[in-house]
Amino acid sequence: MSEQPSRRNELSGNVNGGVVQSGSIHGDVVFNSPALPMTETQRRWEERQRRILDREEAERRRERDARRRRAEGEQRIFEDYLTFVRLRMRLAAVSLIVTGGTVALVGVPWLFGMVSIKPALPWVALFSFSAYCWAQRWKVLRDARAGREIVIPTDRKEW
Repeated sequence: MSEQPSRRNELSGNVNGGVVQSGSIHGDVVFNSPALPMTETQRRWEERQRRILDREEAERRRERDARRRRAEGEQRIFEDYLTFVRLRMRLAAVSLIVTGGTVALVGVPWLFGMVSIKPALPWVALFSFSAYCWAQRWKVLRDARAGREIVIPTDRKEW
């Protein structure tokens, strides 16, 4: 015959025999009290909790709407900035063509010794400035297309 399992009982010592949970023996005991009428204090407490939850939900909704409006505003500023950069890039490209043509018209006769180079110097400076402006704006548009971070000046006069 096999030996019965034994468990240590902290209150009175060892328990010999089959070890069974008390819920299995007696059934799971559930105490259901009949619904008591709600007291005035309980009703006020539940109303207070409901008001607190409603206030928190309204605050979360306001914060979410504020974040959405801020993001839309930033997106609008970003699009305006890119439109401005594209316009300035086109102007710089036109300026490059005009100043490059003028430098070429003055530079070719200068190469053959027909005219002095002095009249072409302001046009060369303007050509260099136009090339710099075009390259700067090209870099901004390249970064925007690549999804890189673009620093937008806060003052529109610096655009």
